[in-house]
Order: sequence, then C-alpha cells, then structure tokens
Amino acid sequence: MGGIHLLRLSGGKTTLSLGVKRKLERNFAGWPLVRRAGCSEWELERGRKYSSTSAAFSPPSSVASSCAWQRAVTEKLKARLDAVCATEREESRDGVGAVSGGELFLLREEISNLQKALDEDVELLSLAEELGDSKETLEEMRDEIKRREEEVQRLSETVANTLLPRGGCFLEIISGAGGIEAMDFVKILVEMYCQWSRQQSAERPGEVEEAAVLSVTEGEGGGYRSASLRVGGERSFGFLEGEAGVHRLIRNSPFNRAGKRMTSFAAVAVFPERTQDLKAGGRGEDDLRSEGLKIETFRSSGPGGQSVNTLDSAVRITHLPSGLSVVCRASSSPLENKRAALSLLQAKLDSIEKAKAAERAREYASPLDDVSFGRQIRTYTLDPTQLVKDGRTKLQSQDVDGVLSGRTLQEFIEQFLLWKLLGESFAYLNDRKS
Repeated sequence: MGGIHLLRLSGGKTTLSLGVKRKLERNFAGWPLVRRAGCSEWELERGRKYSSTSAAFSPPSSVASSCAWQRAVTEKLKARLDAVCATEREESRDGVGAVSGGELFLLREEISNLQKALDEDVELLSLAEELGDSKETLEEMRDEIKRREEEVQRLSETVANTLLPRGGCFLEIISGAGGIEAMDFVKILVEMYCQWSRQQSAERPGEVEEAAVLSVTEGEGGGYRSASLRVGGERSFGFLEGEAGVHRLIRNSPFNRAGKRMTSFAAVAVFPERTQDLKAGGRGEDDLRSEGLKIETFRSSGPGGQSVNTLDSAVRITHLPSGLSVVCRASSSPLENKRAALSLLQAKLDSIEKAKAAERAREYASPLDDVSFGRQIRTYTLDPTQLVKDGRTKLQSQDVDGVLSGRTLQEFIEQFLLWKLLGESFAYLNDRKS
C-alpha cells in the first residue's frame, strides 16, 4: 500500500479548479484525492515519494508552442469580438452591424470556455509530470492539448465568417503586362469568378448570387482588355474582398508559335456595392447628378437577345469631376444597364473617398497602375508543373484546373479570411499543416 503524498500548488494557489480535480480523479483512478483541512495542500495516495521541490512545469517545446499559439489566437479572437461589440452600433457601415449581439456573446463565451479547458489541461499535465507519471500517460495528455488546436481553428473560422462584411460587390479585372496572354488571362479570371459564384449560389443561397457580367472590352485573340462583374448576395463582398490585387499566370503560351513559356498579369479590384442604409459620406444619385454626369447610350454587341444588337441598350456614365467612367451592357434594357452602371460608379467613388480618408488612395483609386512582376498576390502555374500559390497565406494547390474553374477557389478565400483575422498567429497554423 503506497503512502500519502502531497501536491503543493504553485503560484500561490489555494485550490484546484473543479475541472482539474475531476480529471485527476479520473486519470488516477483508485487513488483518493482529498483536501487536508486547514491547509492549501492536496493528498494523493501514490506508491512513490513525492518531492515538494520538484521542478516547475516545463512542457516540451512542441506543447509549449501549441499552448502559446492557442492562447494568442483565443485572446485575439476575444479582442476582435470585443471591438466589434463596442463599435457595431456606431459603425454599422463597416459591415458587421448585421451580426446580432447575442451571436457575438455566444461566440465569446465559447472562446472563454475553450481557454478555461486549455488552462485546466496544462495544470493537469503539470501535476502529472511532478508526480512522475508514466511516459505513455504524459504523451496522451500532451496530445490532448495539441488536439485542441483543431477546435481553436474551427472557432477562428467561425469568427472570420461571422464578421464578414455584408453586401454584394463589383469586380473589375484589367489586363497587365503580357499582351495577348494577359488579355486571355482576364477572360480566364472572369470565367473563374462566374463559375465560383454559380457554385456558391447553389451552396449558400442568399449569401452569394450568380455573377452578372456588366461589360467587357475585347482585345486581340479573343481575350478581354478589361471586364466588370457584379456579384450580389449577403456575403459576396466579404468573400471576394481578398481577391483584390495582381494575379499572375505562367504557362506555355498558345499564342506563341514556338510554345514558349510566358508570364502574364491581370489585376482585380473589388468594390462594395452601395447599400441603402449607408451613413452620410457616400454619394447618392442626386449628388452625382449635381456634380456632373455624362450619360451615353450606344449599340451593344454579343449575346443577350436580338434587341441587344438592334437598340442603343449599352450605357456609359462618366463622372465629369473625376473623369471616372463605367460601362454596362449586361441587359437588353437601357434602364437596367443605367441602374447597374450608376451603382458601380457610386461604389467606385465611395471606395476612393474611403481610401483617401485612410491615406490609401493608391489601393482603391488606382489599384491597377503597376500590374507586373513582384506585386502578385497569387500565381497560377500551368507549365512545366501545375501549382497555384497564394503569396499571402502561402497556401498551395496542385489542382490548378479546380481553382481556375472555380470549384476549389473557396479554399483560398477561406484561408485568406483566417490570415486576415489571425495575423502573425496564422503562420503557426500554416506550419503545422505543412
């Protein structure tokens, strides 16, 4: 029969948490755990001598890294939720006003419970190591701590999706360096986003709507010099916001007789669609007209019905003070095209104003100035090997066809949302997966 040995609590503690006490009783079945009256010590019947001078808990580096990462992420998530709760009433225009306070509270409570469970697991492992428990048991306890990483990641993904900016958006895609190759790349990207929106509209009805191509400017070889798309839905802007930037394509060019490997670039700009409840500061139609608009109609071309080619249905609107011009030829109705063009113009001008206020005018007002090497956010390599790599999240996929067809693009979008939310903490998650 083993003797009675003492566990002296470190850090000035006088009690074990209920969770740790229960886990000790479960893990050390048959060894009664009782508190000695009038003191801050616990008795554990065990067959070997316990030294109250045992070294402090020092978990292996992998466990220590996991604990540090989990604590950093959960604290970041709580801070982000607290910031949203504090500002959503005053700044609903930022896109999080549609999130209910109850939903945010429940998320925060879940994160707090996860932190508490992690602290209990770490405390339990500390006590078990001081008692010199078996190597197998200690490894199981360490694995349990590391397994919580998956729960932390799940919560991170939930928070990122919950705080997505609300509303639809406009995409503008413009060819950069690469000539005919770049114009063909624009056409490929247009198809990618159209297919992505079609798939997401089926999987997330109401959150994403199928993209509508507002206008294209055709180039040589069947490609597009530029294209404008509208993607409606409650979460379209939140999902596609991270697609803004320079995209790079590397392949053996079908436009080169020798089939040489070519690199081409295209830039994507993303503008939030104007919402009715937008606070003061944005432009309304009356404001735009008072500032000066030039509205032109002209004969459209391409698919869309007989009247598309016989009526002046396409609309071009120019904002005279800035010289900014938009075109819409998506419908055979001039009125519908005019509404869509005006909405796109409002979105672009609002984005420019926001960028100027934040001293980021280059990002929105002129995101396409330098569409060339060194500025890409994502690279699509078709030859000699197939690989898609995101320069921000470092996510890679060999399923190039899946990404360019829109089927697996959502994985890159969701990884960007995590990267944006977690910041430096995302690197640990990325390293753990690799």
